[in-house]
Amino acid sequence: MIELEIQKYLMSKFSGLSFNFFDGTECTEFPYGRLGYTQVIEVPNKSNYGQEMLLQIDLFSDYNGQAEIKRMIAEVRSLIRASFSAQETIIHQVA
Repeated sequence: MIELEIQKYLMSKFSGLSFNFFDGTECTEFPYGRLGYTQVIEVPNKSNYGQEMLLQIDLFSDYNGQAEIKRMIAEVRSLIRASFSAQETIIHQVA
């Protein structure tokens, strides 16, 4: 199942974040992130068959205001963009 391989790949990248990140529910101090709900949608077309994967990323902060959560969002976005814009595609990374 490719979605499990993608989750594994993302978790290896998320270990470099400045806050804790989990695959599931953990008891931890704020701030932290976790992988949430995943949905795989079959996408047929005329010539082949594909899938679209939606992966929810949950971020939690107890900071009074939005500064910390916005910093966390920016950090996750930057990491994802860097990971998926590399020369090799994600499929090659997890294969």
